Amino acid sequence: MKDLQKLAGECMSQLDRIGIKYGTVRFSVNTRAKKRWGQCIVRGAGVYDINISARLLGDNVDDMAAKNTIMHELVHAADGCRSGHRGRWLAIAAAVMKAYPGYDIKRTTSNAEKGFDEEYVPSKRLEYKYFYRCLGCGAEAKYKKAGRFIKNPGAYVCIKCRGKFVTAEEYDSLTPAQRAALNRALIAGMTRK
Repeated sequence: MKDLQKLAGECMSQLDRIGIKYGTVRFSVNTRAKKRWGQCIVRGAGVYDINISARLLGDNVDDMAAKNTIMHELVHAADGCRSGHRGRWLAIAAAVMKAYPGYDIKRTTSNAEKGFDEEYVPSKRLEYKYFYRCLGCGAEAKYKKAGRFIKNPGAYVCIKCRGKFVTAEEYDSLTPAQRAALNRALIAGMTRK
């Protein structure tokens, strides 16, 4: 396995040579990442944790594949993690690539660009389990887990029309006139409490 600290040190030295400030950075190896090559997390004023996927640190992977990701995350640290992949982040990335033409810093990279043969397999995402509709405007509220809204939907109103929510099944079983009447009744009941 490649030495992450050594590769990161090389990248930081290159940034130092061209005068790009990036704050205090701590590096770690992420053994759980399946879809992400790296991540920069703000921990405080000028302090950043950067984790790099263990897949990039394998002996069979080109050093530049790992260094491109390390540099990408250092550019986030130099930007203060403020502008995503636009604005100042883009300007800093362009300055790095101008000074060091071997880098290809961009928003996303494919497995093939990193030297991996395997096809992208999307992770199995948790499907929505709870469906609610606004009685006033019909806006949908979908949730994957039973949070505060699911435990007490009567305590919430729609941000679009201030209407009340009911389950999608209940919404579909009502006529438009019944929906309006129920919405008025629920809102009136809420204001009396």
